[in-house]
Amino acid sequence: MRLGSAAERKRLLQQNPRLTVDEAGDTIVRLDSTTGRVSTAEWSELNDMLGALDLWRAVDPTVPDLRQIYAAALKRIGGRAQVYSAPARPPFPKLGPISPEVDEALRRYEDAKKRLEDLERERDEALRRLDEEAGSTEEQ
Repeated sequence: MRLGSAAERKRLLQQNPRLTVDEAGDTIVRLDSTTGRVSTAEWSELNDMLGALDLWRAVDPTVPDLRQIYAAALKRIGGRAQVYSAPARPPFPKLGPISPEVDEALRRYEDAKKRLEDLERERDEALRRLDEEAGSTEEQ
């Protein structure tokens, strides 16, 4: 399995926490003793191990807290980790009038919509009157 993959995370969550403690401890010691950058995959894998141990500790308080035990080493490793960060996004445009032409088109649209509603109301009223007149002539 690939380091830092979803399958690897699933494996870590399902395996015996004692094995995860051993793996995480070995990984921390190995990464702390090497020089140079720590790859994103290795850093993700280590964080996945520590996260799995945090979840296990919620169920079993005897699982050791490696974040606390290896705090200094984790800080050193984190300083050398190649952390992926999302590219910067441009700011969103300010909300407000887009342009006078668009504002005018929206105003005309609203006016046309209101006029259509008025015409439909007039039509319905005229049809109602016709139905009333037709009903009164049938009665005679």
